[in-house]
Amino acid sequence: MLIRLRRRIRAALVERAPMWLRYLYPTPKLDVRAVVFRKDELLLVREAGDGRWSLPGGWVDLRESLGEAATREVREESGYQVRPVKLLAVSNINRRRDGRSMQVNVFRLFVRCELASTSARSIQGAETTEAGFFAQSNLPELSPGRCTPAEMRRIFEHYGEPERAADFD
Repeated sequence: MLIRLRRRIRAALVERAPMWLRYLYPTPKLDVRAVVFRKDELLLVREAGDGRWSLPGGWVDLRESLGEAATREVREESGYQVRPVKLLAVSNINRRRDGRSMQVNVFRLFVRCELASTSARSIQGAETTEAGFFAQSNLPELSPGRCTPAEMRRIFEHYGEPERAADFD
């Protein structure tokens, strides 16, 4: 009963709150990761911070669609032009590597993209130093926190089953 009462009070306060205050309501962050294959090889970028590899990606900017974010991140971090095709998976990233809860909740969204051009322009950002395509059997060391071995397995499973529906946890 107390829980129901608390929910009703909270709902009433939110509905009556000024519009500027409603924006302070904490919501999850969106981390998009672009999944780009060339033949059987997956596009990865080398992170400048730790020298390890991850899928191109980052935060979805305000008023940016998921497809726009994936396209922008690939262009900035690898130099390739892509077209977003399909949402593959959504992961709820709510823990740090040390097991403690994060201050914010993050959803990592994996978007399958097709190459729009076969050649890459120079890398535009300072976040990555190079880009390359890798077979599943020859993946380099992954950047912890940006890409996990389990996520890589999931991506290659989707690649092997193109009609597979998007999955989430």
